[in-house]
Amino acid sequence: MGQRRSAALDLLKQKVAGRDSAAGTDQAKKAEAAARIDERLRAAYRYLSEFTNMLNDANPVSDAMQGVSSSASARAMILARASPTCARAEVERTSRADFVTFKYKVRFPQPVKLDATAAEAPRILERLKAMGVKHEHSAKKPSSGMRPM
Repeated sequence: MGQRRSAALDLLKQKVAGRDSAAGTDQAKKAEAAARIDERLRAAYRYLSEFTNMLNDANPVSDAMQGVSSSASARAMILARASPTCARAEVERTSRADFVTFKYKVRFPQPVKLDATAAEAPRILERLKAMGVKHEHSAKKPSSGMRPM
């Protein structure tokens, strides 16, 4: 019976050792994958930083039609004030790159007049205010279809 016990104990020890080595292998694979992702995100951030410098110096003009609302659109917006960001997170007790963002501002070279319906105007004004866009607005009185004599 003593031999049976030691064989059972040996079997349990082997299973525990196998599980520990598998867990160690999994941890190593996770750490390696996290390091690769971190490296690639940092490379993306460096690329975007260089691109940002060129974009901010160039102030390119987009000739594409830019939709401001469903019925109001405009052309010739200048892309400016770009900025990349690399957010960090704690992964396996190591600070790693979590995600990269790229933002830029657009502006018109000169003020642009947009016509919007009465129903759209409040939403457009709210959007402009939220985006920090300087703007002025005025409302037209609806025409009754009658002309003075």
